[in-house]
Amino acid sequence: MIQVHPYLFFNGNCREAMTFYHKHIGGDLQVMTYADIPGGEFPPGLGHYVMHGALTQGSLMIMASDSMGQGQPIVFGSSVQLTLSVDTVADAERLFKALGDGGSVDMPLEETFWAKRFGSVTDRFGIKWMINFEGK
Repeated sequence: MIQVHPYLFFNGNCREAMTFYHKHIGGDLQVMTYADIPGGEFPPGLGHYVMHGALTQGSLMIMASDSMGQGQPIVFGSSVQLTLSVDTVADAERLFKALGDGGSVDMPLEETFWAKRFGSVTDRFGIKWMINFEGK
């Protein structure tokens, strides 16, 4: 079996973003900063940045870290979106509202020909989400 797990990179606000996702998606959040590395070898002044974070809930796993500059700023785009398929209309409405708070609505949450509820938002961290409840 092969699974795909998104790995998100942030411009220094990874902990804030992952804590936000944990609050609204639930599950288990693990965060390791550069200061947590055994031996303490990390670039000066960057110990508080996230080296690796993982949010797991059931089969969902979202991993992330801060980019640490690596010569290139993080550029958020439209080539990838994360889809959350949920069990109820209430779950769809709750997540759509929460993830869109401080962000922007790309497509309102509404009934479509394939789903009882579908909508997309860009969250305050620049990550694009699609919320889907098929309503089988």
